[in-house]
Amino acid sequence: MRMVVSNLWETGRADKLQLIHPYDLDLNSDEIVSEIRSINSSLSEAISHDIANNGHSVAEEIDAKYGGTDAQDVSKLLLVASLASVPNATHGLRQNDIMAFLCAPGRDISKIKKEIVDYLPTQAWYLHQSTDGRLFYRGIQNLAAKLHSTARQYNQHTCIKELRVYLEGLFQPSVRDCYQRSEVLAAIDEVHLEADKTALLLIQPGNDIDQATKLPKEWGKFHADQEFKNRALYLTGSQETLTHVLEQSAQYKAINSILAEMDTTGVTTRDPQRQQASQNLDQITLRLRSAIQETFTTLVYPSVGQLRSTDCRINFQNNQFDGEKLIRDTLTNARKFETDTSTDTFRRKCEDRLFQGQKIAKWSEIKRRAAMNDTWPLHRADALDALKTKAINDRPLA
Repeated sequence: MRMVVSNLWETGRADKLQLIHPYDLDLNSDEIVSEIRSINSSLSEAISHDIANNGHSVAEEIDAKYGGTDAQDVSKLLLVASLASVPNATHGLRQNDIMAFLCAPGRDISKIKKEIVDYLPTQAWYLHQSTDGRLFYRGIQNLAAKLHSTARQYNQHTCIKELRVYLEGLFQPSVRDCYQRSEVLAAIDEVHLEADKTALLLIQPGNDIDQATKLPKEWGKFHADQEFKNRALYLTGSQETLTHVLEQSAQYKAINSILAEMDTTGVTTRDPQRQQASQNLDQITLRLRSAIQETFTTLVYPSVGQLRSTDCRINFQNNQFDGEKLIRDTLTNARKFETDTSTDTFRRKCEDRLFQGQKIAKWSEIKRRAAMNDTWPLHRADALDALKTKAINDRPLA
């Protein structure tokens, strides 16, 4: 405590304190950290990696992101609660204890649980959780360390592949009315448009963006070269957050790999490590979804000789999301998707835009024009055939 008090005065922090707290230890002071290590030397790696390392520890990097010292304060509080080396000592603190000990005049603790207490165990390599819910530091690496080391093994191609699988699950069509197939993060030379199927193309945001269309210029050229221009929809967004999406994809793949390994080795659901892995999966899934929401925000569609764009915000409600419904609702609001295809208005549109003044035309050519003419709305795949059948049945008898 002599060292702590001396350090508080030397650094000028003493003027701002009402009380000296356990988290007022300056672990970047060689003198103080040496004393702490003499109490429990097994926690040396935990201190340098997770708590204090002149700005390079996990807690310091979290604080650099959010501002303040909350992550360092939580970490040092848990460290002090983990120092005891006597037999049968109680180590660590429960979450409600952490929050109570952090309370101080002028401190807003409303975000600490979500941003720090829940997040820290997924990042710190030496933080563990007991069966009764206490968080404490140990001298051995935890699940988070394995998670990060596993995630770092994945290259960008692997991360994109994992993200592709996840996005395919979100946008796989079931009703198949506004689009009949999806292509997720496909290479531009792998995409082929078909006359009888509208494709939703989730494309990787790029740096070279055409501000008029909001598409990467290479995809704008791709669209211009297509014959069936009315059979492509593009979901894209921000290049700035793409790196974060890929990072979370790596984490998502890594935690699922760890859980699969636990299943193979027979780790039970009551095991603390298994429970922590399940919690990590939930947290990583939320972060992946949040990153996807920030990245894929723009729907681009063909309209009247050009590409138009509109906001298309992914929103997960109660862990549920229907990508097909989002695209359908967005296109309906943009008047690109036609829901009522049984009226005379729809028939007159067909005569005007697809027959193009002709009295007689091959039906195959009519359907081909629907795929080529971007003034034609999207609709159920069988709408034109149903219109033809109705028109034939309703024609006057000779």
